[in-house]
Amino acid sequence: MGIINNLDYYIRRKKINKNTKYMQSSHLSSREPRKRLYDYYVCDYCNSEIEIFKKRYEMTGGEVTIPASLTGKSPVVLMLCNRCLKKVLNEFEESRSGENHIPRID
Repeated sequence: MGIINNLDYYIRRKKINKNTKYMQSSHLSSREPRKRLYDYYVCDYCNSEIEIFKKRYEMTGGEVTIPASLTGKSPVVLMLCNRCLKKVLNEFEESRSGENHIPRID
């Protein structure tokens, strides 16, 4: 349960970091500027790279907002790849499975 254990970190996080992949250069060309290949995000669940394209429908993942009804605290914004979305949702549902969805009035 990787996301549930670090839930407080993900709630407090202000923004999701965008990383840049650079071309590997030889030790002899240290004075030349590095060539940028692409920008990417890192999946919060499996740590794989999600390459950023101008056409968002071509990306292999994206930003997902998990509502407070699943987290039990406040909404959480996660960066997830397409393979991990269902796993993360199942993780939240399992953690909330013992709770009653109807509020109790005494």
